[in-house]
Amino acid sequence: MIAYSERQAGGRDARHWTGLALLFVYLSFDEAAQIHEMMTLFDRIHPTGIFFYSWIIVGAAFVALVGVLYLGFLRRLPGPTRWVFVAAGTLYVGGAIGVEMLESWHQYVSHSWKDMSYALMVGVEETLEMSGIAVFIYGRLSYLANSGAMHSVQFVDNRHRLTSVGLPSKPSSDAASRRSVA
Repeated sequence: MIAYSERQAGGRDARHWTGLALLFVYLSFDEAAQIHEMMTLFDRIHPTGIFFYSWIIVGAAFVALVGVLYLGFLRRLPGPTRWVFVAAGTLYVGGAIGVEMLESWHQYVSHSWKDMSYALMVGVEETLEMSGIAVFIYGRLSYLANSGAMHSVQFVDNRHRLTSVGLPSKPSSDAASRRSVA
């Protein structure tokens, strides 16, 4: 929504907003499919310690690259939005890379990921990641609210959707009884 608004207004950062949207689509897909855990690019060098999970090397390099590419964008954001985004990124990356490095070290040293300390670290990691996403959503919504542009979200009642021949589908009797009461 922000990328579209920026593009319509001829804004300088439309591509950055689009990039963020695509990045978060990928991150949500990665979280579900655990793609990052399948990265074995550096496994042949037998990483140890905090890099025992070799994907962390690629992940840290990716975070650094995104940071460099988005530094100008971040500077152009209004101050409050900028600091909310920095806080969101710190929470998310702190969980996704930082705590994951501790988990990597733990598994390297103990050869186990089935104990309580590892489970607690995973809980902290996931909490930080989800908190970072929640803070980021708050930042985006605040940015939208302060942008002066009009945005609306419309919720559609699927009980009145069209059937394949173009006729409204019949609402359930329960829905019809609720409608008559209102």
